[in-house]
Amino acid sequence: MLLESSAATWWQGIKPSTKDWQSAVNILREVYSKKLPPHAVFRELSAREQTQHEATDIFVAKFRVLIAQLPYSVAEEMQLDMVYGLLALNSRKRLTRSEINSFKDLLKCASEIEQSFRESGFREQERNTNQDGMQIKKLRPRCEHCKKFGHLKNECRQLEKENDDKELSKSTSARSKPECYGCGTPGYYRWNCPKCKEKADVKTNFFEFSRLSLENESSCDAPILPLEVKGAKGIGLADSGSKWNIAGHTLYKVLQDKGVKFETMDAVVTLADGIPRDKKLLVTNVDVKIKDKITPTSFVIMPYLTQNHTLLGREFLKKVNIGIDFQNECWFFRDKPEHTFKCGIKTNSVNINPITLRQNEAQKIKDTAKDEINTLLQKNSTIFEQGGETTFGTHQINTQNAVPISVPPYLLNEPENRQPASLLQTPTPS
Repeated sequence: MLLESSAATWWQGIKPSTKDWQSAVNILREVYSKKLPPHAVFRELSAREQTQHEATDIFVAKFRVLIAQLPYSVAEEMQLDMVYGLLALNSRKRLTRSEINSFKDLLKCASEIEQSFRESGFREQERNTNQDGMQIKKLRPRCEHCKKFGHLKNECRQLEKENDDKELSKSTSARSKPECYGCGTPGYYRWNCPKCKEKADVKTNFFEFSRLSLENESSCDAPILPLEVKGAKGIGLADSGSKWNIAGHTLYKVLQDKGVKFETMDAVVTLADGIPRDKKLLVTNVDVKIKDKITPTSFVIMPYLTQNHTLLGREFLKKVNIGIDFQNECWFFRDKPEHTFKCGIKTNSVNINPITLRQNEAQKIKDTAKDEINTLLQKNSTIFEQGGETTFGTHQINTQNAVPISVPPYLLNEPENRQPASLLQTPTPS
């Protein structure tokens, strides 16, 4: 007998006191082969189920060793029931309890089942080996994106979801992109737009007007100055908040009729609403006469406006040397402050009749046409002569010699209709 490890150490300790072989075997059994109590045996049996790769004969041998430790005998039928319940599932699927009458039958049937398992495993191994006998390792599909097994990259749901999220974020960002309100370029505001910055650098025409249009002149609190341009007299509003001189629509029409030439220019116009806009404006230079002073003046015209008034900016007021006294509502030339002129003239509103004449109306007729009309009037003098008042017509019915009769109403019922029917037969006295 060869003892190893702790058993060899134990034997070296008790060897001097052991006299013969039988006593050595008895001592060895007492130390290393202690019998379990009955309840511990059953706990060990219920905890030991056959594993998938454990041979049935070895499992049954271990079972019978534990059963032999019981102080009483257990019937073979009961032992078979206990062993069958602890067999692996693959064996119980192919082996029924009724086929087993003894441990010999159990081991025989179990060995046949295990042999079939081994053959199927050998065929599977042959299928996974090449012609040289090398083992072929079956590779599971693995996704290159999410690194998970069972699918490839073109079937990855995580990648598909990420692509959908990207498309959604792109569409959301495209909707929320700002636009430059100056030129409409997406992705920029007005202050950082490259196109509008280039325009501003190339041409710095920027106009601001504190007042541009009025409902009527009588409600205006701006000083009104008399003007004369190209022989046409009018008025202009002194606007100290504006740097430029603006020609109103009426002055623009007068300048067009006088044949004044205009130059076109692009500029950013800011009106009273504070929003800058790119506009095309007209510019011209004319002489403006105020009282006895004639001053060359540059006017800016906005041809798309039809109800604006002429504004005289602060540069014009400085050039003409005009001072305005708001307290006394008058204006004067600074070189002659003793001569003052009333400002704020109220102009009467003119009511315009919307009825217009046709093209052939309000024209002088020829002499030949006059003679024809006079001849017609003389020929029909009886018709056109003056008479008295027209008599009103009266409604009359001429029955001649017929006697009036009465007609019964059609809504009367039969009893009520008898009396009018009898009256129809008798004539009514005249």
